[in-house]
Amino acid sequence: MEATTIALCALLVSGTNLLLNYVIYRNNKGKADNERINTLESGLSKKITDLGEQVDEDVSQLRVRIESNDTDIAHLKEGAEHAPTHNDLGKLHEKINGVRSDVSGLGGKLDGMNRLLGTIHEHLLRDPR
Repeated sequence: MEATTIALCALLVSGTNLLLNYVIYRNNKGKADNERINTLESGLSKKITDLGEQVDEDVSQLRVRIESNDTDIAHLKEGAEHAPTHNDLGKLHEKINGVRSDVSGLGGKLDGMNRLLGTIHEHLLRDPR
C-alpha cells in the first residue's frame, strides 16, 4: 500500500503542477493579449484622431470656399439686377433700326448732293466766267 500511496501522491503532485502551469500559461497569455489589444487601441485612437483633424481641416477649407462662392453669387445677383431686361433690349433694337434707316436716308441724300455737286462742277468747268 505504501507504493500506491506514493504513486497517488506523485499523481496528485503532477496534476497540481499541471494545473498550476495551465493557470500561469493562461495568465501570461491574457497579459500578452491585453498588451496587444492596448497597442491596437492606441494605434487606432491615434489614427482616428489624425483622421478627425484632417476632416476638420477639410471642412474648414470647404467653409472658406463656400463663403467665397456665396460672395461671388451675391455679386452676380447684384449685377443681374442692373442688367437690361428683354424689354430694354427690344427698345434698344428698335432705336438701332431707326438709326439705321436714318443713316440709309442720309446716304441717299448724300448721293443726290454728290450728283448735284458733280453737275455744278461740270458746269463751272465748261463755262469758266
